[in-house]
Amino acid sequence: MENPFHYRNKAQYPLGLNKENEPVVGIFAQRSHEIIPMEKCLIQKPISEEIAKTILEFIKQNKISIYNEKTGKGLFRHIVIKVGAKTNEIMCILVINGKQIPKETELVEMLTKKYPNIKTIVKSINTKNTNVILGLENINIYGNGYIEDELGEYKFKISPLSFYQVNPIQAEKLYNIGVEAAKITSNDTVFDLYCGIGTISLFMAKYAKKVYGVEIVEQAIENAKENAILNNINNVDFIAGDTEVVLDDLINNKKIIPDVVMVDPPRKGLDNRSIDNILKIKPDRVVYISCNPATLVRDLAKFEGNYVIEEIRPVDMFPFTKHVECVAVLQFSFWNEFRKVGNMGKILKIREVGDPVLEKECDKVEIKNINEEILDIIEDLKSTLEFGTGLGISAPQIGINKRIIVVGAKKENIKYHDAEEIPVTAMINPTWRKISNETDIQYEGCLSVPSIRGKVERYKDIELTYYDENGKQITRQLHGFFARLVQHECDHLEGIVFLDRVKEKNGFATIDNINKYNLREK
Repeated sequence: MENPFHYRNKAQYPLGLNKENEPVVGIFAQRSHEIIPMEKCLIQKPISEEIAKTILEFIKQNKISIYNEKTGKGLFRHIVIKVGAKTNEIMCILVINGKQIPKETELVEMLTKKYPNIKTIVKSINTKNTNVILGLENINIYGNGYIEDELGEYKFKISPLSFYQVNPIQAEKLYNIGVEAAKITSNDTVFDLYCGIGTISLFMAKYAKKVYGVEIVEQAIENAKENAILNNINNVDFIAGDTEVVLDDLINNKKIIPDVVMVDPPRKGLDNRSIDNILKIKPDRVVYISCNPATLVRDLAKFEGNYVIEEIRPVDMFPFTKHVECVAVLQFSFWNEFRKVGNMGKILKIREVGDPVLEKECDKVEIKNINEEILDIIEDLKSTLEFGTGLGISAPQIGINKRIIVVGAKKENIKYHDAEEIPVTAMINPTWRKISNETDIQYEGCLSVPSIRGKVERYKDIELTYYDENGKQITRQLHGFFARLVQHECDHLEGIVFLDRVKEKNGFATIDNINKYNLREK
């Protein structure tokens, strides 16, 4: 943006007491609830600062108590100011630990006289010992309880609990990027998950046949419905409820299948149930707007094997901070919809730990009868492995109780950057024996155990015997990583996953922490 100052249309100011036991308003110090008194902030609206200071003076003059987190006593907790970027309409929210504000009428009269742009004042009741700022009970003590603003060509009503992007200039750019990436046509049905007050839903409605917006905050949905009416848009349905529950109902009960899914979740990202439902219906495109790159990466990994990431585009919504929004565009891959073409097999779903097939000892393959069925299994294993991020896979991991494994990679593996190059090799009825007593302990992962790694002791040197696809017996010596990989995959043929071999109570870690703390080197 051309002028990255004073862009925030929402300010949240905590109240507290300084060392002299005097009321102060400001911001929390990093990683604490110690309040730094407010002077000036280059990203907040100056009018927000002024109103907050005016309220603070009223509190001081009338000796109104300030909330104490430790004791749970005191009245005033927060001051929240929302400002319409284009309309300049102002909402003032007074968060209190109680029901009544002393001299409430005087406070309202003073504020509205001094700041004519204040269109509504809301009293938010929050009596819980929580970090959540607003309470569930919000009472209008002046105005209608909402303000209006404009974004692009649309008007929006904004209530206390409504989510509305804090940087409307960049928000307009963000939504236009998202809508463009979605490539919506006039015949498309679109799901907008975590829709808030319907901002991006209305942006998309112009191009779509039908849009369904889903949001858990009921007040936001009421605003969204009002916004649709306000903008004369009649091809959007807004539904209040848990995203995963509503999505389940739309798909499984109402049989509504979208062509495009737009998601804009909170920082915690998508829940597994929603991802599973999206993967079940396989929309052509998924556009993921994320405010947290970490959870975005985590969630995108779950779409792997079904979707190709076309692009990830950052948008600086929060100048002078470390935060950034990203627009990720996923296109459905039809590879996994087709049976073999030439030597290409199916890309199959990996069975995860807890599936009974992973707990069974596998049957030997009759070497004299390596038929088309066995060769098809091998091609399916190769295709599934190539499309994923592992270096080895076994038949039970795709639900087949046969003693067959495939190891290797045709290209550099994104998960195991330092692994030695291993040709893609199918092994039928593999067996091994140690050729030295030397072992080492390393972290292992598994396609059947997403995200978790565990310390496993393996022999460093082994002799491997197996049959190839032509029924030829092959014996070779393996060392280091290759030896470990084969032992891991052979375990699957015995109904063993690596979790069964982790001996230490502290022997588990996530892949993120392994990379973060360089645990592979320890």
